[in-house]
Amino acid sequence: MAATAGVFGGDEVSAIALDLGCSSLRVGWAGEDAPRAILPSIVAASSSTEDDGDTAMIDAAVQTPASFQLKKKRRRFVGDQATSIFRPNTALESILDPATSLFASSSSSGSGSSSDAFADLADHALTSILSADPTQHPLILTEPSHNTRDAREALTELVFEQLQAPAYYLANQTVLSAFASGKGTALILDIGASHATAAPVLDGFVLRKGIHRQPIGGSAITRALQWSISQPSALPSSPRLSPHHAIDIIPPYLIKSKTAVEAGSAPNYLLRQDRVSTSHPSYRAYHDFRSLTDFKEAIASVLDQTPWNEAAALARPTRLYEFPTGFSDVFGVERFRSSEILFTPSLWDGCLLPDHTPVLPPLSQNSNGKPPNPYCSTTQLVLDAINEADVDIRPGLASNIVLVGGGSCTPGLVDRLSYELGVGAAGQKTKLHAPGNPIERRYSSWLGASILASLGTFHQLWISRQEYEEHGVSIVHARCK
Repeated sequence: MAATAGVFGGDEVSAIALDLGCSSLRVGWAGEDAPRAILPSIVAASSSTEDDGDTAMIDAAVQTPASFQLKKKRRRFVGDQATSIFRPNTALESILDPATSLFASSSSSGSGSSSDAFADLADHALTSILSADPTQHPLILTEPSHNTRDAREALTELVFEQLQAPAYYLANQTVLSAFASGKGTALILDIGASHATAAPVLDGFVLRKGIHRQPIGGSAITRALQWSISQPSALPSSPRLSPHHAIDIIPPYLIKSKTAVEAGSAPNYLLRQDRVSTSHPSYRAYHDFRSLTDFKEAIASVLDQTPWNEAAALARPTRLYEFPTGFSDVFGVERFRSSEILFTPSLWDGCLLPDHTPVLPPLSQNSNGKPPNPYCSTTQLVLDAINEADVDIRPGLASNIVLVGGGSCTPGLVDRLSYELGVGAAGQKTKLHAPGNPIERRYSSWLGASILASLGTFHQLWISRQEYEEHGVSIVHARCK
C-alpha cells in the first residue's frame, strides 16, 4: 500500500460512499453529514429496440471508460427519474433480492445480472449525480453482515473492472451504524425495508453467531396496511366516513384527470387507458406499492400500549388521507394495527393480499444457520440477541441498543420499544439510543461510511488498484474483515 498511501491518505482523499439497500442506494461524498442522493435500487428493462432518445444514463460532459462500456449493454434505465418515466411494457426489477438482501440470482425480464444493474446505477450516481469521474475517487461500499464470500469477490471485481475505481473498501453496515452512533460495543437494531436485524457488535466487530433476523420491516407495515384497506369490512369498528368497502390503489401515472370530492365520497377520476393496457405487471406493482408506502408514511403510527388493544387504538386520533384518485377518508385503527406487525406478527397469520401474497413472508434459514423460529416481536428479537451473547458482555449490549433504519422512523416506535425492553429484560438495565435526526437514523450505515472514509488514519485500509492486480479479488477477505 506504500505506493498509494500518498495518493489516498489524509484530508486529500475525495472518497465517495455508496450504501446499497433493498429500497434505495445512498450516495455522497465522504465527510458530509447526509447523502447527496437517494436513488431507488431498481432497474427498468425495456423490451423496445427503438431509440427514444432516453437511453443514455451518463451525462455527456462526464464520460469515463466505465460509462462507454455500460452503454454498450442491453437497454436498462436506472435512477429515480428514468425508472419513473412510463414506457410501454417496461419491467422493473429489484437489484437486491428482498428475501435475502443480497444480489438477485437471476433476472426474469432479460435485464441482465443484478450486479451489472448495480454497476449501471452506481455509474449513474457517480457521474450524473455527483459529476465525478469514478477513475479518480476511491469508493467505500457497504455490505450486510450475512454477505457471502462469492458476493464480496464479485463486488470487488465490479468496482475495479467496471467502475475502474483507483481504490476501494468494503465495510460492514452493522459496524458502520455503531460507528456513526459513536459506540464500539452495541446492539444494533436495524429495521430496514425488508428485514429487522438485531446484531451485537463488540469492540468494532460483529458477533455473527448472535445475529437475529426476520423479514419484517417497513415493507411489512405497508403490506399490513394494504390488507386493511383491501378487505370489505375488514375492520368494521374503524371510524371511516365512507362505507366499509375495499379501496382501490391507482398510482399517479395512470390518472388522466380527477375531480375534487367530499371526504368519504366515491372518487371521480379518469384513467389513461393506453397505459393501463401496456403497463408491465412489475411496473404496475412497483408504483402501486410506492403509493401505498406514501400512504403508510402519512398515517402509520405505533400504539403506545402493550399488548395490542383495539379499543385503545380506536380511542386514538384519526387522520385524513387523500389517495391519487382524489378519494379521501379518515383512518383510525388501521394506522395502528398495521404497525403492530412489528410487535404482534400473529395478528397477520394467514392474511393474504388481493394477489394472494401473504402479508407475512415465509421464513427462511437465518444468517447464523439456525433453523427458523416462528415470527417474534421486534422486542424479542433484541432480547434473544442479547441473551445469546456471553454473560460478561450482555450488560454492555443491553445498555447500548441503537435503533436505526428507515422502518424505525415510524412514530411511536421508540417509546413502545423502550417500554417493552424495560419490561422484558429481566434483571438487566436496558437503554435504547435512537438518533433524533431522521437522516442519522434512516441512513446510519451511509453516515458511518462517510465518517470512516474521511479519517486521515483510514488510508492504510484502502485496497489499491495495484494490490487488486497483484492479489486478485481474494484480497477483500484479508483487508475488509
